[in-house]
Amino acid sequence: MAYLPFGWRKFRGLALMLKKLHYLKAFGYEFLQDTNKNFKNLTYNDLKEQISACQLCYLYKKRKNTPFPKDVKKVDLFIINSFISKEENESGRVLSSKNGLKLQDFLQKYLNLTVDDYYISYLYKCFCEGKNDELALKNCLPYMHSEIFLLKPKIILCLGENTFNSLGFSNFKALRGNAFIFLNTWFLTSFDMDFISKNPSLEQEFIDDLTKIKAFL
Repeated sequence: MAYLPFGWRKFRGLALMLKKLHYLKAFGYEFLQDTNKNFKNLTYNDLKEQISACQLCYLYKKRKNTPFPKDVKKVDLFIINSFISKEENESGRVLSSKNGLKLQDFLQKYLNLTVDDYYISYLYKCFCEGKNDELALKNCLPYMHSEIFLLKPKIILCLGENTFNSLGFSNFKALRGNAFIFLNTWFLTSFDMDFISKNPSLEQEFIDDLTKIKAFL
């Protein structure tokens, strides 16, 4: 597996650090083997049905809707965030919260992308009130891995330190804004909208990260 930093040579230890990441475990391969579920043989609609009906952990009891993009087609940009918002759980519409609408505005303004031009996925497929849960994460990650496999994006944008760490990475501060190969596609991480809302002085750094994505689209 090759990890190629984008415009970032001063951190020569990047490759060694990334090789230590147990990303296969973080993406739940043990779970897939234990349950004999071959998600790679599913269609996207099959996968949506399984996610919407999942009862592998207690979080399904809080699920009202599982937000998915209205129409799924080939997209170059795949966005990963941690948590479904209350608004998305209520409506079933992706990016329907205040922060979601703000993200849409950023993507439109700086990448000229509408909501139909990218795909967004959440680590936790059910509403969990913004709280991490180890068991739920282990059950949810294989679903997201399958979404990536089916859509084959050119680049993944990972939003937020929590999302980054939950995928098995570390040192968000050093790797933010730098693209490298992960799961056979480019991967770039930056701040999430909740963090930007609380730290508006870093908004320009987030914009600078977004503009790097243009090279991959």
